[in-house]
Amino acid sequence: MLWLYLHFTHLPIDLLERGTETRRPLALHLPGQSRVQWLNQLAADAGVLPGQRLNTAHCLCPELAIQSYAPERSLCALRELAQWAGRYSGFISLAGDNGLWLEVGTMRRLFGGLPGLYDPLSQDLQNQGLRFHAALGYTPLAARWLARHAHLDAPSEDAQRMLTQLRQLPLDASDIDPQLQEKMQRMGLHTLGQLLDLPKAELAPRFGQPLIQMLNQLMGTLPHPLPAYQPPAIFERRLDFISEISTLAQILFALRKLLVELMGWLRTQLCGTDQLQLTLYHRDGPPTHCTCGTAQAEYRDSEFLALARLQLEQPALRESLAERPICGIRLRVEQRQSLAESQTELFRHPGQETQKHAQLIARLQAKLGPQAVQQLAIRDDYRPEHAWNYQAPRSLQAGTCPPPAGHHSLRPLWLLATPLPLHHTTRQLLQGPERLCSGWWDNHPVMRDYYVARLGSQQAWIFRDEHNRWFIHGWFA
Repeated sequence: MLWLYLHFTHLPIDLLERGTETRRPLALHLPGQSRVQWLNQLAADAGVLPGQRLNTAHCLCPELAIQSYAPERSLCALRELAQWAGRYSGFISLAGDNGLWLEVGTMRRLFGGLPGLYDPLSQDLQNQGLRFHAALGYTPLAARWLARHAHLDAPSEDAQRMLTQLRQLPLDASDIDPQLQEKMQRMGLHTLGQLLDLPKAELAPRFGQPLIQMLNQLMGTLPHPLPAYQPPAIFERRLDFISEISTLAQILFALRKLLVELMGWLRTQLCGTDQLQLTLYHRDGPPTHCTCGTAQAEYRDSEFLALARLQLEQPALRESLAERPICGIRLRVEQRQSLAESQTELFRHPGQETQKHAQLIARLQAKLGPQAVQQLAIRDDYRPEHAWNYQAPRSLQAGTCPPPAGHHSLRPLWLLATPLPLHHTTRQLLQGPERLCSGWWDNHPVMRDYYVARLGSQQAWIFRDEHNRWFIHGWFA
């Protein structure tokens, strides 16, 4: 097996900075503590150091942004990255709160070799604004220790090269207990190669059996089982900002990051979705909820971004955001639909235009509102005034509508909303009668005899009720 280990070197900082275009000095501290735990490069250039008191850091850099950061957020982000990595590996395992193991030996053929797999993976992470180190190894520990000390420039399956790099690693690049490392250094051992050269029979009494087990797992002579990551059934991402934002451009910049992750998750699941749930968090007050719907299952981030832009451009929403800036955004998808495999044909098929129509409907609904764009649907009811209704376009699929009641009979194109009393005494009956007796189950019964009749120079659809009264119900073109 061949393992790729991704070591995220500045995950807490990257998670907060990737949602904003502008950079400013930033320092993070653990909840309840008053010392700097993580900082970005701008803060380091201003003289801020890890472990420094927050008051001292603020004096050194007055424009420093200070935020509390719980380590659980890194673990949640790592799970989200594991979902994203599913497109590159069939087996993924979490390592602490800043690393991922990906088994790539079984997937490299699918990408045409290791470069074809690693290059897009590396580019995707850079597009997400995440800094990382990566390395390959034939055992999980070898890949992890190499990634924590050196970055992978070009993927290589050369086992001898991996072994040479592994032997050159200092002891502090490993997971060996720091107290044991100090003891080894007093004995003159500074690299893994020096440690591996010693007989294991002499190492066990000095350093214990757990070290021997770790070294055997490192070299592959002992199995190293890893727990497999199981993705959840729903997609949910949250992005918090260093400072509040209120402009449409800033919101769309942050949302684009989440939509790229959503597209990867949907492609991994081989499915699409027709509904996005957006939640905008404010510093004070309840959050703002938005729903973006599509006319058919979609997975492309560009299409979702266009719909979200139309939704966020609503005047009422823009005024609300100007008064209440947001400090975070969440994207959630609960409904999934399978996507049929696309096939490239030499000649265009009429059905290929359906996707363009669905995109147009979705954008009109996002701009005008869901109730402003409706589609006529046929109901299985013999009463003309109940034989149709309005439905959302995305709820209709070809071939699902029942045939119109009495479809063998002539029907007018112009049906009156309310039948009008017929006062013409001169009328010529051309077709009929067609008796309709229905509606007893919903307390709106009808008993009518319909005729196609000529009234002067016009052709009408008329009926006579059970009281022998005549009405006009429609006109023929």
